[in-house]
Amino acid sequence: MPISGRRARHGYKLSAACRYRGSRALVVILAALWPAVGTATVTVPEEVAFRTLHPDGTMLRGFLVRPAGEGPFPVVLLLHGCSGPLTRSGQIAARERVWMELLAAEGYATFLLDSFNPRGIASICTQGDRPISAEEDRPFDAYAALGWLRNQPFADPNRIAIFGWSHGAMTTLAAISAAVIEKVGWSGPGFRTAVAFYPGCLAASKTAYRTDVPMLMQLGGKDDWTPARYCHRLVDMLRHDGRDIAVDTYPGAYHAFDNPSGEVRQRRINSGGGERAVHVGANPVARKKAIARTKEWLADRLRR
Repeated sequence: MPISGRRARHGYKLSAACRYRGSRALVVILAALWPAVGTATVTVPEEVAFRTLHPDGTMLRGFLVRPAGEGPFPVVLLLHGCSGPLTRSGQIAARERVWMELLAAEGYATFLLDSFNPRGIASICTQGDRPISAEEDRPFDAYAALGWLRNQPFADPNRIAIFGWSHGAMTTLAAISAAVIEKVGWSGPGFRTAVAFYPGCLAASKTAYRTDVPMLMQLGGKDDWTPARYCHRLVDMLRHDGRDIAVDTYPGAYHAFDNPSGEVRQRRINSGGGERAVHVGANPVARKKAIARTKEWLADRLRR
């Protein structure tokens, strides 16, 4: 479903009590909210703005964290899920924040792209009629971010990965597909590799999906929101074509198993087929393994 033209295109809501008034104000807010961490490589995220390649012309924003040193650094572009990248109080969500810290500590620049708030959207998880599509709309944002990153002196333009969760993982799958690359009109060097945490693979598994980008999938064996079996079907198709695809499925893990804290809980969602109940929540064992696996995958393809 295309992005609605009725949404506000100028300014966006950070929380009920705080509205964006310029990059300096946001940096001050983030500095107050960003917790201290035990590594010198992590700094307060820097907010940047650039225009999407999508026909709606939205001015997007992203949150950038650079590791210590001069660079140029390999970069990981992070794509949030259907809940958006921010909490209700305007903080970067814990899952995204912790991954930014982990990757920065490994020597990567991390760039969290916000596709929702600049368009006046906070979350779409419970919306059956979703105003922004993972496959049709958000890839334009991803390639706008790639173009911006490739022109930054701190970034190595040939070592940029795309990494998404859930709705953002579906965008990851779409963005590296041959069909979407052609649709977006991207002709330069693309993403070096991709990481997809618990994407919805049903639609892609029913198409002649093709990609030349090495990809790692991390799936929950008990995921009842985006079931792993459809991704296994897609992986089998790609491996049959000789593609560099790896997948790990963690038994007992539900959707969002890499959250840094919290219990498994039931929530109501709507992905367009009606409202239903699913389970989401942390699985410490699966999370630990997935972090190690992701670090290994990125190091092999971005650093070695």
